[in-house]
Amino acid sequence: MEKHLNIPTSDGFEIQGILNWKKKSQKLLIFIHGLSWDMYESHYYNAKEYFIERWYEVFRFNLYDGGEKNRKLAESSISTHSTDIEYVCEHLSQTYSSISLISHSLGWPSVIWMKRLPQNIKKCIFWDPAFENTGIEKTFIKMWEVFLFLPKNGKALVVSEEMVQNRKEDHIDTLKSFPFPYKNMFIVHAENWGHLSTRIQTDILKIETYIIKGANHGFTQEGKYKELFERTLEFIEK
Repeated sequence: MEKHLNIPTSDGFEIQGILNWKKKSQKLLIFIHGLSWDMYESHYYNAKEYFIERWYEVFRFNLYDGGEKNRKLAESSISTHSTDIEYVCEHLSQTYSSISLISHSLGWPSVIWMKRLPQNIKKCIFWDPAFENTGIEKTFIKMWEVFLFLPKNGKALVVSEEMVQNRKEDHIDTLKSFPFPYKNMFIVHAENWGHLSTRIQTDILKIETYIIKGANHGFTQEGKYKELFERTLEFIEK
């Protein structure tokens, strides 16, 4: 089953997303995409198929889009993303007793910047989070009067100056002040992408970490989705 939701924000925008389920449940997974990604990426779609078969409901949404009432990426920041995730959580927390947040890549700082977390958020899972704030000058460049984001997937995107400044911040320090217990967080690293150098820092913070051998940032190699979803489910249910 599928239902399209429009969630209003206090500053006049709408967050558009899709709720999927096979059997109605009190358990919800909210997927949060990274920068240059969207809710239609294959790892989110395949995750939706996997988890609804296991009696979870799944909500995917876009942090920016092309509609008249949607935020635009060029006017967004990690701060606005974080606030919009709060709107989503507050809206859906009225219906579900157990919610898990699952973010990918640069979706993770948007989660840990959250200030308001409903009590029924039970787990936060970070899929290959982009920890490093080094090398920003290679992925965010100023051209004329705009900033461009140049990810490895080749999609050049116009972003706000605030987004660039947010990206430069030390998100490990932010994580330390995130009002959520470390024991309920889980990090899945992709071995072949380059975010592994900070895993020692996460060990210090006592966050459980799992490395998928041979995986790229999108976990698209044969069998990696299955491993990613199985490890995620295992953590959610323990």
